[in-house]
Amino acid sequence: MDPCILLADRIEETLNRGIQVNSDTCHFIDSTFGCTSIKALDGVVRNAGDCERDALLDLLFSPDEAVQIKIEDLLTVYPFQKKDEAKIAAQLVCRNLIPPFSFSEYHQTLTIKMPDFCAGLFVVRLKIWKKLNRNLSGVICRSLTGDLRKQVMVGLRNSRFEQTRDRVDFLSCLIAKTAENRREFRICFDFLLIFFDALEPGTDIYNALRDKKKFYFRQLQAARKYASDLRKSNMETMMLRGLQCPSFNIATIHRNMKTIDRISRICFGRSEYFETAGGVSCGGRLETNDLHTIVDLLS
Repeated sequence: MDPCILLADRIEETLNRGIQVNSDTCHFIDSTFGCTSIKALDGVVRNAGDCERDALLDLLFSPDEAVQIKIEDLLTVYPFQKKDEAKIAAQLVCRNLIPPFSFSEYHQTLTIKMPDFCAGLFVVRLKIWKKLNRNLSGVICRSLTGDLRKQVMVGLRNSRFEQTRDRVDFLSCLIAKTAENRREFRICFDFLLIFFDALEPGTDIYNALRDKKKFYFRQLQAARKYASDLRKSNMETMMLRGLQCPSFNIATIHRNMKTIDRISRICFGRSEYFETAGGVSCGGRLETNDLHTIVDLLS
């Protein structure tokens, strides 16, 4: 059978089983479109004259990870091309899909017809044409199983970074060494997907990780200084002086620093917090490479 028809069949089957809309998306819909109930949402969806309707439908019909996981095996087997997107979208339009959406916040289900323009965007966002590096794909298939393997494939398919040899070798090493510890693997892998998307091709990975950790440490310094100043003054005075509370999450920064440390040790056998020359001091009183000491001071 034509692979494009097979993929359209799988998409239809997946959508007809229902789409779960999580609480974060529900809150976004509420705050952006003013839909505080399933009835209000239904009113916007069915009102062709509402200027917000297309944007809302576009949001609802964007494929999430759960949908992508269901079709990943077909994308791995068949060599889909960019030109196949239009054919698959046309197949979806012909099928007049009306999938049920389950909204966690409303505890109700709403059936919504997929508009023609959403069918095209839906297929484009699947990136059916994108292929993983053969060596990297081999490591994933040997090291991971089940849905975890598909989740990793989907994560790489959705990523924007170029799969250069150094990054492929790096990710292959990480996957092979952390696959047995599912939690550790996901923490490290998810961090690297975001990290590589923001990294220029050709950048030395070890140095980039070190610099990222230094950046996080300086954020901790800023938070520590703000806390120290706040103990000597009050919020109103600080605001008049143009000093604002750091907007970053300190717990997240601590977690990311530890993740960088773990990744560096796994893939490079070493980790350093700062360069020896021109080290970063903490408030004029502290100069240390001991993360635990830093955490204690900021607690």
